[in-house]
Amino acid sequence: MTPGEVGALYERFGFPVYRRCLRILRDRSLAEDALQDVFVRVLRFGDGFRGGSRLAWLLRIADRAAIDRIGRNGALAAWRPELEEAPELASPLLQEPEASRLLAELLKILPRRLQEIAALSYLDGMTQAEMAAALGCSTMTVKRRIRALHQQAQRLTVAHPDKEAGHAKDPD
Repeated sequence: MTPGEVGALYERFGFPVYRRCLRILRDRSLAEDALQDVFVRVLRFGDGFRGGSRLAWLLRIADRAAIDRIGRNGALAAWRPELEEAPELASPLLQEPEASRLLAELLKILPRRLQEIAALSYLDGMTQAEMAAALGCSTMTVKRRIRALHQQAQRLTVAHPDKEAGHAKDPD
């Protein structure tokens, strides 16, 4: 893609991509960095777009950029209730503040493959078949990852809130 094409994508989709990064990272500064990462990746690898919704494509890149930021920073920012209340950050699948808090905690400890499943499932509401297509794996692999994700979520909900959770084991 040319810089002009990337600029046009940024003008059109920059705000929803930023919101996605903010939703995952819960820190404005980290979200801005991840937003920049998204469009740098598009500039470098934009020729890999295979058609379909440009926004969906950009949101997938945003998921990966935000997850990469989590890995680089080691942890997400502290829970910020004011972000939860911002209407532009609402997700139809995460109406309860506790569910959004659980997702933020899970993203801190999950291996990358489960982080991707969590984002696709809870933020995008994708079906197992859609997740398999987006990730380039089988639906059985998606089902296995979803099971592992649910196990980690269950462990986190019963764990003492002050106890630090360890990193989860990758199911693959």
